[in-house]
Amino acid sequence: MVEFLKYTRMKFFLLVTFFLAVCGFAFKNVNCEHRYIIRIWDRDFSLGYSVFYQIGGDSVIVKSQSGDEGEKILMRQELTESQCKMAWNWLSTHNIDSFSTEYRDRRMQDGDQKKVEFEVGNKTKTIVFSNFYLKDIDELFGIINRMVKKDLQIYYKRPS
Repeated sequence: MVEFLKYTRMKFFLLVTFFLAVCGFAFKNVNCEHRYIIRIWDRDFSLGYSVFYQIGGDSVIVKSQSGDEGEKILMRQELTESQCKMAWNWLSTHNIDSFSTEYRDRRMQDGDQKKVEFEVGNKTKTIVFSNFYLKDIDELFGIINRMVKKDLQIYYKRPS
């Protein structure tokens, strides 16, 4: 009788474990119905580091990249449904092909350096900004800044 109870308890334990594992996969938080990826490199060449942002695939990831320290994850979290929609609304109201590949203030060599890469459907677009303000990109950075911790927000200088 004792052997039977041990066997039944073990079966019950395995069944519950299996059920919880299946439920965990079934209830995985997939908030984004649209597939896109936005990558941003916010560089400071004079200090020798950059901060990398990736939004899409249901998550936001922020990493620091430095020649001395290598790569370090600063933040990783799932996107909420509203965050996903905010980014998608921006993407769906902007034709990424209409952006130039480079925006540069030729009077300055270093300073505010950013690279933005979009993957939307089968389209890919890379844009490089060097000390140049673009209102549409400022709007995108504002959306991303609402997704990340305050100390990881993207600084984008507006013209005076």
